[in-house]
Amino acid sequence: MSFTSKLISGNKHRLCYLKAIDATGRAAWYFVLLDKAKLAAFSQLDERAAYDINDYGKILESGYGADAPQEMLNEINKKYDCEF
Repeated sequence: MSFTSKLISGNKHRLCYLKAIDATGRAAWYFVLLDKAKLAAFSQLDERAAYDINDYGKILESGYGADAPQEMLNEINKKYDCEF
């Protein structure tokens, strides 16, 4: 088990699946491990406002499209023992 997997296993509440429009105007999805110290600030963001995801945590996986492919959802769910 990787360090990140071990970290997430005890902090699943910090794992986030985001769907957004990126800086280039394309639909994108992200799996992010939110920084513990920034959880409150992240939860208060206006989802319509622009922000840099990297300011709030570590991007674990990302890609273009309205939704993550089912294969990626399955992989994340299995790897981090969660359910998206």
